[in-house]
Amino acid sequence: KQWYQRRVAITAGGSFSDEAFRNSYSFINDLRSGELDTLKADLKKCRDPVKKSELVAVINRLTNEQRSRQTVLTRQNLKSENRKQAMRNIKDGKNPYFAKKSDLRRVELSQKFEKLKGEGKLDTYVAKRRKKNLQKDKKTL
Repeated sequence: KQWYQRRVAITAGGSFSDEAFRNSYSFINDLRSGELDTLKADLKKCRDPVKKSELVAVINRLTNEQRSRQTVLTRQNLKSENRKQAMRNIKDGKNPYFAKKSDLRRVELSQKFEKLKGEGKLDTYVAKRRKKNLQKDKKTL
């Protein structure tokens, strides 16, 4: 008989549900945001330049992780909404429409633009994207 760690063995417990995992361990995100706040407070108090640069790096890493988690969450919500809409169409006797990745990307991008427009940051975002694309074009030439 082979021994295995039951808490780690995925096959022993069945299939992995991302949504159940997020709901079960959502408190970790709260802890991370609390940690980010304490790091920012430590940064204000810190006088040592070496320690200060380390704190800045950690804060940037945590904020980037938080931002990426948020984008993943919005994508998953968009996919689940699309799936739910398709299931409603099936129940109503209509043909379901499962959106392609490109359609989902378009919707996600339009939501992002609406959010930026509401915050008043759309012009700066578009200018940065234009500058980035120009640099890419220069490299290819």
